[in-house]
Amino acid sequence: MENLDKSVPNYYDVLGVSENATKEEIRKAYLDKVIKYHPDKNPEEQDAKSFKETRAAYEILINDDERIKYNDYLRASKAGGVKEEDLSKYVERWLGLFNSLCESSLSERYMRGVKLGEELAEAAEAGRWDEVWDLHSKKAFVDRLSKHGNSALHSAVTQADYSNCLKLIENDGLIKNLRDKEGKTALHIALELKNYTIANILLQNNVRVTIEDNFGHTAYHYRDSIDQHSTKLLLQRVYEHEITQEPQSCLIM
Repeated sequence: MENLDKSVPNYYDVLGVSENATKEEIRKAYLDKVIKYHPDKNPEEQDAKSFKETRAAYEILINDDERIKYNDYLRASKAGGVKEEDLSKYVERWLGLFNSLCESSLSERYMRGVKLGEELAEAAEAGRWDEVWDLHSKKAFVDRLSKHGNSALHSAVTQADYSNCLKLIENDGLIKNLRDKEGKTALHIALELKNYTIANILLQNNVRVTIEDNFGHTAYHYRDSIDQHSTKLLLQRVYEHEITQEPQSCLIM
């Protein structure tokens, strides 16, 4: 029987992920929840509390050191093996972190990430990649769009910048399916430009191929116009996995 202190939330349950969840699964779950509960969309008090819990859960589970300590507490607590004095220390630690994230600094950090993210998108569009990664180190959100409606990844694809394209995907897997102002993903752009090297990079990193742009076209619609056999084959394979909802972890050619 679990002996979990009820004052400490189960942060895996908060995000709706398993205790073995990968960082990408945690990021995706966090993004879904934070959009759902964001105060700008849901001003109700209960939703505000859920938003704060979601942020706290993400801050703990995405950080390797914090996650290890939290998992130690979780396992010991479930097994009834946490001494009373140790339990109070754990409770103080996690509630302290949660409360700190509930203060005004949370909103300030979020808005700072948004502002820096917009600067990052502008820098990427201008090809100033050293500035991009400097902003990234300052916690800029990489999912923001420039004034012209492009994300950093869209700009990397347009510039045929293979290195930064791959680096962006590795640093934030969620950006690969981001849409620009016309609803196009980076894969749409790569296939339009017939840049099959970048298209293959995206496809090998499990990008979705059935996302529609503002005109109702998916990346799969480009299949018949693709000149490179390997890209056409990979696109077909990813498409089949996607529509059958099968894992795409083995799609490296």
